[in-house]
Amino acid sequence: MTPFLRNTALGVALYALLAPAARAEASVSEAGMSDEAFAYVAGTILSVFYHELGHALIDTMDLPLYGPEEDAADTLAAVLTHEIWDEEGARQNAEAFALSWLASAAETDLEVEHFAGLHSLDLQRHYRQVCLFYGAAADTRADFARDFELPEDRAAGCADEYASADHAWGAVLRGLREAEGEEMVWTGPADSGIATLLKQEVTDLNGLFSFPVAVAVRMEVCDEANAFYLPDEKSIVICQEFVDYLVAQAEEMEL
Repeated sequence: MTPFLRNTALGVALYALLAPAARAEASVSEAGMSDEAFAYVAGTILSVFYHELGHALIDTMDLPLYGPEEDAADTLAAVLTHEIWDEEGARQNAEAFALSWLASAAETDLEVEHFAGLHSLDLQRHYRQVCLFYGAAADTRADFARDFELPEDRAAGCADEYASADHAWGAVLRGLREAEGEEMVWTGPADSGIATLLKQEVTDLNGLFSFPVAVAVRMEVCDEANAFYLPDEKSIVICQEFVDYLVAQAEEMEL
């Protein structure tokens, strides 16, 4: 398995997120997934976790919003992916998240409620993620934009789009790096490869940032394929059913 590696520009030592290697191999085999399928599920779950962290920061820091909160949370996922991973790991996660929105869009028959909902349409979320990731390093990621067929008119503005994202979320993250505050807390069991990955990510983010309040993170059975932030509990929940949904997507794509 190709290891996920941290971005040395932030002064974080290079290491495999799922190290030791034996743990990564065990997590793949126990789920019956190929390396490619596990990378897809893991990259998407991490991006969704970053999205929910965006909701947590908006809530606990009382951040101002100049657009839909769901879009703002998606933007944090793109910024974190670029800022805290090295290029190989960032691409793997960004590709997984973008691909997941394409797969979701292909499964969805659009109805009025989709246009009236809080979330942008899946294809819009797909192209926003592609644009932001490309725009963060347009000189070296032209192939990423090309592979996902980002329209040239949109691609032309992606560097500016990422600069705006960095002006907003980058400033927040730099403040969290300099602050003295609370840590996120893993409160669930780590009895699967994905749960182990999430638990490790909580530890890793605590090494990079301090948070205004202690936010709990867990993976649990929810009776729905979802992930969400609970403001009353100050907790992030990743549903096991959502992981299962992504595994099924990976199988459908023959990864």
